Amino acid sequence: MPGQAPIPKPSSAAWPPAPLPDAPADRRAVDFTAPPRLPAPAPARHTLDLPAPALSPWQQIERAWLGLTTPPLAQRALLHGWRADAPGEACPRCASTVGAFESDDEGCPACRNRRLPWSRCIRLAEYQGLLRRCICEVKFTAWRRLGRDLGRLLGARIIESLEHAGLSPAQAALVPVPSTFLRRLRRGIDHTHCIARGVRDVTGIPILPVLSRRHRPPQSALPLSRRATNVRDTMRARARDLSGLTVIVLDDVRTTGATMTEACRALRRIDAPNRPAHIWSAVLAVTPDERRRNDLHWRSQPDQPQPDQPAPQAPEPEA
Repeated sequence: MPGQAPIPKPSSAAWPPAPLPDAPADRRAVDFTAPPRLPAPAPARHTLDLPAPALSPWQQIERAWLGLTTPPLAQRALLHGWRADAPGEACPRCASTVGAFESDDEGCPACRNRRLPWSRCIRLAEYQGLLRRCICEVKFTAWRRLGRDLGRLLGARIIESLEHAGLSPAQAALVPVPSTFLRRLRRGIDHTHCIARGVRDVTGIPILPVLSRRHRPPQSALPLSRRATNVRDTMRARARDLSGLTVIVLDDVRTTGATMTEACRALRRIDAPNRPAHIWSAVLAVTPDERRRNDLHWRSQPDQPQPDQPAPQAPEPEA
């Protein structure tokens, strides 16, 4: 067309192509097999986005000269990123793990229609991870300081629950689940009483050891189906006036609830004039129910089919 520049005619291709101006003349000098050099990864951040705790001079002396191998509970919780349950993560009636908006003061779907021997249950967290190791260290290594520290954490939870219920700590009493004489002699510690001392340090609630217990095989050595029979009629309450008090029964771990149930029933068998006004239960940890945990996991993913439901089938194409 008139007014347009003529299109240049392509030149003939030359082979092999000439090297680029910035490239070396000898291409064999370039090492194409060496992997590219990547930048160094950034240092990993702490689980809680907090700086790692610095050791005080006394802690450095303990570690270097005294052979300190396990730091205190506060440092261990910070290093492992552990925390107690947040409000709403556990049912206030049975202390089971619940989802968001799944429980209220009347309980959760797992306990709302059940008759429990206690009116409220308090816990720190599930029986796993750091909390599980700490409880085992208290029971089987007679670590009294650690048991008292755990009791202080539980005492803070008890104070919050009493304030929420409108009750005064002055009208409450701590009743630890007793250990038998042979078990205390073998372990060298009454771990529930040690935990109760830590709760008393925070709350000021007195400890009333009103329960006694007959020796039976340990619950941990029995299957779940035999634990209720193993502890049945093994506890009794001594004569004590508990009228008008909120009795808080303390234990370390609740798995099936058989031991806690027997302790609360022993308190309910007290004569009516001396019977407590309310019976609560408080534990450091509750063994997680795997079936319930899986149910909560699937509820948090509504697009996935439930484990006991078949996957939805695609509609058949119309003819």
